[in-house]
Amino acid sequence: MKQRLHIVYFISVTSAGVLTGTALALNPKTTYFAALPWLLLAAILFILVAIWRYKWMLTVALICGILLGLWRGANAQIAFSQYGQYYGQTVILTGRVASDVTEKNNGTTGVNLSKIKINNMPMSGNVWVSLSTRDQIKRGDNLQIEGEIRNGFGNFPATISRAKLLKVENIKHGDIGREIRDWFSRKVLMIIPKEQAGLGLSYLVGQQQLLSEDFSNELKMLGLIHLVVASGYHLSLIVSYIKRPLSKVSKYLALIASLFFIGAFLSISGFGTSMIRASIMTVLSLLAWYYGRKINPVVLIVFVAAMTVLLSPAYVWGDVGWYLSFAAFGGVIILAPLIHNYFWGEKEPGFLRHLLIGTISAQILTLPIIAFTFGEYSPLALISNILIQPFVPLAMLLTFIGGIVAAIFPPLAHFAGWPANALLTYMIRVADWLAGLPWAEGELKFNASYLILSCVVILSLNVFLWKKTKLGFKRENVLD
Repeated sequence: MKQRLHIVYFISVTSAGVLTGTALALNPKTTYFAALPWLLLAAILFILVAIWRYKWMLTVALICGILLGLWRGANAQIAFSQYGQYYGQTVILTGRVASDVTEKNNGTTGVNLSKIKINNMPMSGNVWVSLSTRDQIKRGDNLQIEGEIRNGFGNFPATISRAKLLKVENIKHGDIGREIRDWFSRKVLMIIPKEQAGLGLSYLVGQQQLLSEDFSNELKMLGLIHLVVASGYHLSLIVSYIKRPLSKVSKYLALIASLFFIGAFLSISGFGTSMIRASIMTVLSLLAWYYGRKINPVVLIVFVAAMTVLLSPAYVWGDVGWYLSFAAFGGVIILAPLIHNYFWGEKEPGFLRHLLIGTISAQILTLPIIAFTFGEYSPLALISNILIQPFVPLAMLLTFIGGIVAAIFPPLAHFAGWPANALLTYMIRVADWLAGLPWAEGELKFNASYLILSCVVILSLNVFLWKKTKLGFKRENVLD
């Protein structure tokens, strides 16, 4: 027990403690942990752990993380509880549009508002609002609305349904990333039909506004929705396109250029749950690559999860996207290598096998969450991913080339847009055909007991495969 361990063990255990403490903070009785002395105690404990690093101090590291999570979560609970006094009341609310709006077939528009003020009183957290309007509302605009405030869901402490829009303030250059994206989108729309352009832009920058609600539902039904949501998959593709050629010239240049494009992509796509997770993971993996090191994927997932929870404790309290994002990533970077190593050993997987195992692994880890939350699953997810996902990188590249040519050489724009249009048309037709099959959608409902049991089974599967293979994840890299 007096053996000294590497600091990474204590960081991992502390991170796990942060997640545990934040989850426990959902209980209103834990609000007394919001006092500053608890944070100071956690800091002192971690300093002692970092200095001595004895094996027996792993327990101290866990307590440190739990205290930190309780402190952060308790403060967030106190801040969110201020909404309670307004539940059931009609209020005047102002806020900034934090992400792209969602237009529904029923005529409503869903808006995620941040920087909230209720009756001129500043509030914490974001509020979900549905508006009975089709006005041109964009990310970065300031809105003033009127409506009855109600209890929230997920990571939203409050919601307002069928709100009345009083005022829209379009701030000039309030969101530079969105303005650049919209400018590029207009160029793409000049050379590619709207349906195809919407799919191409959703691949490239995560812009889903041009996708119809019916087609978005098809993608959800087929387990393809992850392809049109800005995520680590898209970010890793972009970074790989940049890093591989530049690293042959200068490793430092490749690092700087990659970091720049990560920031640019985050600004353009928006600070969504999956993008925050993906950006932190990609930056850490880049730094590890630059200094010639590897990061164990389990350590990476736990550490990044703790970081995102410290930024917003509400993630762990009910953000389904947060859980799905980490589960899918865990399937690809942990379970998939274990399965491959168990059946094929050290042999490098081919492209098709890599795609199949990665898709199956991601589905295994996300299935319990989907079944518990939505009560459904996608029987054709594997087939649809095989037929469409391999062509996504090419579709991103062709859409980008078409937009650039349209901006620089307009006379050649339509010729440059033809390859992207042909590939995107193929993807849309395949999705339409698969979604029209009678067995395209399945029903699978999990209660809390089945959810816990399935998580235990999946964890046991990972442990079993790891003990059998003794895989050290030396070859695994998020960027590859």
